[in-house]
Amino acid sequence: FNNRLEKQSQEFNDQIRSLQRTLTERFDNHESSQTADLREIQADFNERIGQLASDSLNQLRTTHTELSDELDALRQDQAQRVRNMQTETRQRDDELRQELLNLASTLEYKKTSRHELAQMLVELGQRLASDTAE
Repeated sequence: FNNRLEKQSQEFNDQIRSLQRTLTERFDNHESSQTADLREIQADFNERIGQLASDSLNQLRTTHTELSDELDALRQDQAQRVRNMQTETRQRDDELRQELLNLASTLEYKKTSRHELAQMLVELGQRLASDTAE
């Protein structure tokens, strides 16, 4: 009976060891498979992140270029407007200066000299004197 128990015990131990080896192999295979899957997923993830970063950088560069071009165009437009306003201001100043010179010339031409003014006053005085005498 002891022999038989020992034999069964030995068989159970052998079966347990065999099962342990099988489970260990399965676990190792499963772990290796999961590790490989995880590495593949991580590589795919890194590739996608790299692509997204590259796309984002390209978008930023394109946007920067477009905004820089727009800003340059606005600067040029503003500079042209300032030049036009300066030209218009100079023209108006020149026109006003010419008008002032013309008015001054007209006033100078229409101005009565002191001598003529004195003669007119004397004549006016004589008329008044003759009108009062009558």
